[in-house]
Amino acid sequence: MTDVTTRGSGPIRIAVLLPVVLAGLLAGRTMTRDSCTVDEFGNLPLTVAYWKPGTLHIDPGNPPLTRWIQGVGLLAASPDPGVTPSELAEIETSWDLGYRFEKAHFTDYHRLLVRARLGSVALLLATVLGVYVWARTLAGEWPALGAALLTALSPNLLAHGRLVTPDIGLACFVVWAGWATDRALRTEPGRPRILAVALAGALAGAACLSKMSGLILLPVLAGALAIGGSTGRRRIGDPLLLAGVVLFVLYAGYGFPGPGRYGALPTPLPSPYVHGILTQLREPPYPAYLLGEVRHGGWLAYYPIAFLVKIPLGALVLFALAVGATIAERRRPFGLPLALAAAFLVGLGLVTKKNIGLRYLLPALPLLHVVAAAVFRSGRPGMRGLGLAALLLAAVSGIGASRAPLAYFNGVERLWGGKRDRPCPTSGIGRSARAWRPCSSPTSGASIPRSTGFGGEPCPPTRSGDPSPSARRWRWEGRTSSG
Repeated sequence: MTDVTTRGSGPIRIAVLLPVVLAGLLAGRTMTRDSCTVDEFGNLPLTVAYWKPGTLHIDPGNPPLTRWIQGVGLLAASPDPGVTPSELAEIETSWDLGYRFEKAHFTDYHRLLVRARLGSVALLLATVLGVYVWARTLAGEWPALGAALLTALSPNLLAHGRLVTPDIGLACFVVWAGWATDRALRTEPGRPRILAVALAGALAGAACLSKMSGLILLPVLAGALAIGGSTGRRRIGDPLLLAGVVLFVLYAGYGFPGPGRYGALPTPLPSPYVHGILTQLREPPYPAYLLGEVRHGGWLAYYPIAFLVKIPLGALVLFALAVGATIAERRRPFGLPLALAAAFLVGLGLVTKKNIGLRYLLPALPLLHVVAAAVFRSGRPGMRGLGLAALLLAAVSGIGASRAPLAYFNGVERLWGGKRDRPCPTSGIGRSARAWRPCSSPTSGASIPRSTGFGGEPCPPTRSGDPSPSARRWRWEGRTSSG
């Protein structure tokens, strides 16, 4: 496997700053303006609480690393969590803590939210940089710059890359773990390769410590190391080293507890992590909305449809061209990012029963952006020109969507009934009370956090009826917000 990296000139090196700065500016455009989303309401107090001992039992279904990073900006202020230490030890849900935190910070809630969002934006910028670094290794300077611009202008990454949720942390560490594994495959056997594999394991462990779905990348990375090993010893030793470092990171993140059990079956994972997995598996499916219907358990077609209507058309064209070029021209170096993207698209898009927004597929997007660099290095006539045209179209879409990135749809949804009949729902409350008005069943007694700036009203009937009295939907109020 040959490294195609070339020594960049000064102008190219300076140009690399463009996508990073652009992502920061576009994310900052709405970071301070937008009110708290539903998901942030439960996550924000955890960015404070998780820095205190004995609090990781709150929201066990999501590991703590991203919350720690987002909470760094709040350490100096040391905000009151809204509960005493004894009460904090007994709280079981992030929603319970969220209401108490909101009550304790009635006057400075938004200021604390913005400071926590800075941690998310830092992860977004690291994601853009990771895409550039990996694509540069695979395709050279200019293709890497194109891939990084595609990442910086992605409406979905801009939307979730400035929210206090775990999704951007997973996307960031998945890209860097993939790059580190690819780097290990290019490293000569011996001490340098051992260190390279250990680095890959540390970054993969960080992905798993950011969100449970980070586990999806482990078999892909281990398989790549096994296939790419130069000797039988390396084909076995490298995957084992990767797994060992991942486990060390997970155990360290939870304070080195004992191993967990899945029923009567012992596992190598730490017990709080196994408890979190079981919590996720036992959680009942949410009511899901698609194409005018509300259903428990969702649809197999939900995420493919969401991907089709939420990704800019230019990016969709680039993805198709890149996958075609990778397969037709047998570009083996792009096999790893493509395999990782496929693992997340299949593992999260076709298996999960939680149809709550495209953010579940967020880790696949920067990986597909890395693969898109193959278009700009293709030797086929017209391929580069077509790729540049698609990149320009995606850039125009991204800049236009940056004023309300959660609300972005690419226009294909008009095939399902026009601009105001969006095919899939919001995964977070959007821009402001002008964008969405929440509605809940009159019998549900659901309470909307006041920090979102919303009040409730009865839901209008859906095409198929509402199968759940507690299902909550959001009425169109001038601008759609969808994750």
